[in-house]
Amino acid sequence: MSSNLPLPPNPSFILQNSKPVNSVLFSKFNRQLLFSGNRNGDLNIYSLNNRRSIFSANANNEAVLSISEIDQQSFLTHTRNGQIFKWTQQPQNSWTFNCIYNKEAYSFCQFMLSFNKNLLFIPSSESGVVEVLQSDKLSVLYEIRNESKTNRGMIMCLTQIDDNLILCGYENGEVVLFDGVNEQAQIDLFKGEPILSFDFSPSKKIGIAGSSGSEIKQFMLKKENNVFTIESTASAQLTNPGVNSIKIRPNDSMLFCCACWDSKIRLFTLKKLRLLAVLDFHKEAVNCVDFCSDNTLVTGSSDGFIALWEIYK
Repeated sequence: MSSNLPLPPNPSFILQNSKPVNSVLFSKFNRQLLFSGNRNGDLNIYSLNNRRSIFSANANNEAVLSISEIDQQSFLTHTRNGQIFKWTQQPQNSWTFNCIYNKEAYSFCQFMLSFNKNLLFIPSSESGVVEVLQSDKLSVLYEIRNESKTNRGMIMCLTQIDDNLILCGYENGEVVLFDGVNEQAQIDLFKGEPILSFDFSPSKKIGIAGSSGSEIKQFMLKKENNVFTIESTASAQLTNPGVNSIKIRPNDSMLFCCACWDSKIRLFTLKKLRLLAVLDFHKEAVNCVDFCSDNTLVTGSSDGFIALWEIYK
């Protein structure tokens, strides 16, 4: 760590999970709830008031890749084998689940629920393809496909940046912008290294991407005369290689957080890529991060711990 950096804080508190933590999510409808999913398929819901788990269940013994809320009463989980489960709240801190998507498709890419909750973006069993489904009928509306002559490999990550605009990160290191089924722009950020994670700020038009290497890349989306372009604008070097997850703080897009293979959490300014802090608590790779609406940070690691941090609030 640079000697110019202030000493980082310790976690405000920690939660222990029995297995490596793959996903974490602060509830947007109840600030006192935190969701987590682990490598063995366990879903845990924690009360942040009591600092303990109030519900735990396992849908299929497959790693929980991601969690997404629908409304105050229900949420979705996406597991490693491609299944999607809908969870519905019952009385007395209980939730029931049923499988709403059962097309086997092993993937590293997390599914995505659209801004308006009416579309599901799901990695297909066919490499490099994303199926777009109506969330109510679960019927396929269209597919996002690589129509380029370049073999981009698997889709590793995706994010929605506008109503119809989707960014996809590929195994060959490219970031591609799609407007529905149509490819609008692309850039080769990592020259063959898989993109493991990225995030994008629609307000700043800035994205941050990480790979298995020791560099994070900043890119910008521009539009001129109805033509989109993606430009690589800056980069920052990490002490050690590997980024599992990147999250831009959604409230203000002033900073972002990297969950790194070397067990550290690194915070940078979004525009200048200035390193703000290196958080050091976890003993194994950090796999997932999220920000609460009050800017509290949560991190989950392969060491089985979940840490909450009060920093740069």
